[in-house]
Amino acid sequence: MQNSAGVLSAICECSVLMAVGYLKEEGCIASYRLFLNEMRHLEEYRTSLEAGYEYPTNICGQSLKMILSDLDHTVGCGEYCLFSEQDHSIGGVCF
Repeated sequence: MQNSAGVLSAICECSVLMAVGYLKEEGCIASYRLFLNEMRHLEEYRTSLEAGYEYPTNICGQSLKMILSDLDHTVGCGEYCLFSEQDHSIGGVCF
């Protein structure tokens, strides 16, 4: 059984992987490269890329973009929406 520090580390690694996947999926290549190189939690992922293997950056088949889109549809595009109704981009944050 993992201790709480181990569980927290695993959650952090998953979150960081999803974030780097999101940056790549959105075409933010400069940000993707910077994030990839600076995040210590991505060391194993960087090593695998250097070896020619890119493993998934999603959890249970869901990318961060998909999760945010599902959340947007669940909450709706009302006063507290995450996305604009027109293009579903992060730029539509309206708190």
